[in-house]
Amino acid sequence: MNIQKKILAGSLLAFIAVNVAAGEGGAGMKGKMPAFSDFDLDGDGVMTEQEFGEGHAKRMSEMAAEGRKMKCAENCPGFTGIDTNEDGGISEAEFAAHQAEHMHKHKQHGKQEQQ
Repeated sequence: MNIQKKILAGSLLAFIAVNVAAGEGGAGMKGKMPAFSDFDLDGDGVMTEQEFGEGHAKRMSEMAAEGRKMKCAENCPGFTGIDTNEDGGISEAEFAAHQAEHMHKHKQHGKQEQQ
């Protein structure tokens, strides 16, 4: 992982930790990014492909029940797109890097719409 990705992942982990501590993380929270723990169902620190699928399906169901559509769901890179080191599991750092990239793209898209 290059230095920029490490810095980005570390920054996002800090952001997530602050939001979780403030009670703002988790699935079912309107407009909030999910926490790693929402997908790491057994709490072992590694998200398996099965856990990813179950967590993603649960989040989609919760949002549908609230009458909301998951933004960019059709562009989700899926498990293999987030498992950047291709070791068969998503670490919290990989998850954080994915969320940071997603947030960056979302902000860029918003800026383009305003122009």
